Amino acid sequence: MKKLLFLAFFCVIAFASKANIAMPGFFNVGTGAGFVPYFREDAVHFGKIQMKSEVITIQLYRGYAVVKGEYLMYNHDKQKINIKIGYPINGTIYSNDFNAISFQDLYEFTASIDGEKTKNFLFKTDTINESHRPRHLKDIRKWYVWQASFEPEKITKVTVYFIVNTSQGFIRKGYDKGET
Repeated sequence: MKKLLFLAFFCVIAFASKANIAMPGFFNVGTGAGFVPYFREDAVHFGKIQMKSEVITIQLYRGYAVVKGEYLMYNHDKQKINIKIGYPINGTIYSNDFNAISFQDLYEFTASIDGEKTKNFLFKTDTINESHRPRHLKDIRKWYVWQASFEPEKITKVTVYFIVNTSQGFIRKGYDKGET
């Protein structure tokens, strides 16, 4: 019985440590319940906003893909929260499960909060001291960033759309690592 409880505890810890890299503006999410706001002024809101739902839709076309991300965010605080959130523009993701994924730009990027378009701006992380940047984000140098408002004790819908260049990609059948 003790072995079974230990195994169950180990499985919960192992699966809880998988990061959710698609969550905009929130870094280290999913890795042991960590949360690291990127901008110092937003640190006072640590632990007050929670992602309740995430739906990513990808439409594949020859040479490009259209991506839509929908995130339902809940503000646990009794006050309105205004913070900057963002999406990485370039980066490389390495894994033992697949070859490296690399993207250099997001084209036609748009973001909206509860259906209302936001003004986003380009943020380059080169302006930040390297020692203040989370280690797993060191390769990501540019972000689309925008101001977001979260009403108290309510769910806010964050939606993003963008196009990525897939001309260097290929399609496989299932998990087959054979010919494409």
